[in-house]
Amino acid sequence: MDFDTILAAMALEDGALIEIYVFDTTADDWRRVVDRLAAEGRIESFTLSGEEMPPESVNLFQEEPSLAMSVRVGSGLWTTSFHDPTEIDLQGDPREVRDHTDLERIRDFMRQLHKITGRRVVLVTETLSPRETTPYLTVAE
Repeated sequence: MDFDTILAAMALEDGALIEIYVFDTTADDWRRVVDRLAAEGRIESFTLSGEEMPPESVNLFQEEPSLAMSVRVGSGLWTTSFHDPTEIDLQGDPREVRDHTDLERIRDFMRQLHKITGRRVVLVTETLSPRETTPYLTVAE
């Protein structure tokens, strides 16, 4: 899809979020992503049970009850709660994707996730079936 078509589709989301997914990941992939984002100063917030923590001090999938991270991508804030080590998922607000520049920054972020993990990265509307949803954007090479 071209950027104008994507922006028009996102404008029709009516309250739904948009999501970036990286499928078939491992806890090690997640760790590499978090470490890279932390090294680049891109993490806005990293909390365990609502309290700020340094990302490197947390075992991502053995902490209870709730772990959350927010990352700035373009003009938007993308969040994750580390639900599943087998897929990296970040949620964003489509209202924060205003123009081609915002989409380019999202695509660049997706390319970074692909480079770190070596896996396909998609941008989709909020869904319970992201693998079956036609993506707005895909980065696979």
